[in-house]
Amino acid sequence: MPWIAQQLKAARVRGDAIVFEVPESKVVTNLKPARAFVHGLKQIHCGFALEQFGSGLNSSQLLKHVDANYLKIDRSFMVELPKNKENQDKIREICDMAQRSEKLTVAEFVEDATSMSILFSCGVNFVQGNFLQEPEKVMSYEFGT
Repeated sequence: MPWIAQQLKAARVRGDAIVFEVPESKVVTNLKPARAFVHGLKQIHCGFALEQFGSGLNSSQLLKHVDANYLKIDRSFMVELPKNKENQDKIREICDMAQRSEKLTVAEFVEDATSMSILFSCGVNFVQGNFLQEPEKVMSYEFGT
């Protein structure tokens, strides 16, 4: 954690501009170190996202142990989303639970306007995917204060 804080300071980047994401399965199998990591991130004001959320057996139970800011919904729920009522229902369930827990949700691999519309109607806060913008060949980011 000291190294991360040092890098943020050296780059003149506020902690709240950075969100670290870790797959749900890795957090479950490394719960104690994950909790310590999230606690440290909170101290330097960085965000934390549980990635692949909803893929585990007790995803909602994990939130009792790890204070994530974001729940990044597992990409498997995006497959043929407009045609898959079960996945739509699961996403809605995750969003309802996230809202009650004061967490924000992110859906990745959004490939079409219909899926994006469905996701927003389910209560998803943010979307990522090729529908919005194709990946850049070179990463460019301008650090600001």
